[in-house]
Amino acid sequence: MPDDGLVDGIERVRELAVGADEGASPWWYEQLYAEARVGASRVPWDHGEPTPYLVAWLRERFPSGRGSGRAVVVGCAYGDDAELVASYGFAVTAFDISASAVETARSRHPASAVDYRQADLLGLPEDWRGAFDLVVECTTLQSTPVALHERGAVSVASLCAVDGKILVIARCPADGDPPGPPWLLSEREVWQVAAGGVRLSSLQRISMRGGDRWVGEFVCA
Repeated sequence: MPDDGLVDGIERVRELAVGADEGASPWWYEQLYAEARVGASRVPWDHGEPTPYLVAWLRERFPSGRGSGRAVVVGCAYGDDAELVASYGFAVTAFDISASAVETARSRHPASAVDYRQADLLGLPEDWRGAFDLVVECTTLQSTPVALHERGAVSVASLCAVDGKILVIARCPADGDPPGPPWLLSEREVWQVAAGGVRLSSLQRISMRGGDRWVGEFVCA
């Protein structure tokens, strides 16, 4: 345990995942976020800033600093990515499986226009189907057991409107990686987002902080 008494985040995640039903949604993330709210543990992916490649991608795709339409951020955690997307003029819905994560996101961004919601990727509201012009998925699929990757990928695809775009960012597996979580995505698993009218337009392997990342861009016909 760290000297300040907080439980190490990644070890706590792995402890909570032990014995979990690999075919069920990982509701144990709520336990981690609830502990973090009272200062008992750390959320290891809380860097206090948006995903670096998302910053670069938005700047490149929208050089004027303005986009339009509806966007959704999958697995929003504390809202850093969602707030960034909203700053480009999108009407943003951001959701997480953890109600505690959502409440913390709302409290961190009290004046936000983002619609923060508690929702399960594997059981999304029906009115979200095909509703979003931009879908942002940064490292959420890899936070679920391997048995859920394909279902999660198909669910991500279902959010995208016709002529919309999906951005997927996931850490690449490497030799010597410990067992999950995270359960890192293979290239084939990234391709699984190409479902239900969604097709892959580009897939790159890019060096980033903490290791290489898959960056997949998809479009919905």
